[in-house]
Amino acid sequence: MSETIGGAAASNLTSTSAIDEAIRLTGAFEQAARTHLAVMSLSARAIVRAWAEAEIAIQAARCSGEPNAAELPSAEEFRAAPHLAREEISREVITRWRAPGGQPLGDQDEDRVLYREGRWYLPLMGTDRPAMFLTERGQFERVTYAEYMQRAEAPLLIKSLSVPGILADDMPGWLPDRISTAACAAGVLARLDELMGAPVSNRAERVITHEYVFHHGVSKPNIPTIAISAIL
Repeated sequence: MSETIGGAAASNLTSTSAIDEAIRLTGAFEQAARTHLAVMSLSARAIVRAWAEAEIAIQAARCSGEPNAAELPSAEEFRAAPHLAREEISREVITRWRAPGGQPLGDQDEDRVLYREGRWYLPLMGTDRPAMFLTERGQFERVTYAEYMQRAEAPLLIKSLSVPGILADDMPGWLPDRISTAACAAGVLARLDELMGAPVSNRAERVITHEYVFHHGVSKPNIPTIAISAIL
């Protein structure tokens, strides 16, 4: 009986500890969100504003007629990952069994080659052929290299950057939902000014109104004597 009571008490203690830990970590998350989202909002707006101002300057320069101005890249050119040419790492001469067709066996297949009844062969799994018979070995130069990678363009920053408000109805630091892909830099600046001038929370703009709740009827007021004389 005492063991049962003790076990229940231990289970309750563990459950309480788990709840305390969950509450602690939830509080830590809230503190981190409140602290860092506020900073991230300011940073996001600063980045977007710098982009818009740079794009406006680039467009002005392109229209200036100055030499080479038309070749100015976009402000986000630096974010593109450049293409990488094939890069040779090493060369070595190796000896391998040759498969039908002349290609060398891979490292793993080379280690699986068996000899039986005067013949060398590679067991095959998952095919109709039980084995690949091998008759010739050869020397190959194995070239190890890093493959070519083509240039990669980054998505437009104002379309991929997103920093929400802290609370559900707080103004966001920056959200791309109201910015079209072809948005001009001037439009982005206008959106920033709108965000900067808006209240932190939409709750600051709540509509003030009235409602009437009937309690009970009351007696009619007495008609003043002056009013009666006027009627007569």
